[in-house]
Amino acid sequence: MARERGPDLVRGLSGNAAHWARPAQGEGELVQHSFWLFGSEADARTAEATFNSLREMPDAPAEFVSAEVCEVISAM
Repeated sequence: MARERGPDLVRGLSGNAAHWARPAQGEGELVQHSFWLFGSEADARTAEATFNSLREMPDAPAEFVSAEVCEVISAM
């Protein structure tokens, strides 16, 4: 889903960089993590609402767990 629909999902959002990740190894339940950076809190809150709407996607191949807006406190 990330490869097929991810770019379209975030393309319309303002000022973002998106990354999708999953464990390289392991057995059992697969948990995929997504990380987006936005230029402003307002843009992040708009995206949060979009991501939360994934819960209503009837053909989603995975269960959406949560979206959280955080402040970047350091970058390299």
